[in-house]
Amino acid sequence: QSLVLYTDGLIEAVDGQGEEFGRVRLEDLLRSLAPEKEPDEIVEIIRREVREYTKDAILTDDLTLFVVKFA
Repeated sequence: QSLVLYTDGLIEAVDGQGEEFGRVRLEDLLRSLAPEKEPDEIVEIIRREVREYTKDAILTDDLTLFVVKFA
């Protein structure tokens, strides 16, 4: 199991049409990840997905992401 902590800048990141990345999209992404993924892999996957979603747009809010894996 993993614990994922993030600031609102992650789910409020917007695409070219102004649509937010959103909590549901993040939840779906996390559910799709294999449970054996390490925290650094999870962070990188989420960062990549947000970058792709926003087309590397400049974010207007902070984006903090912290993942802890429990043994």
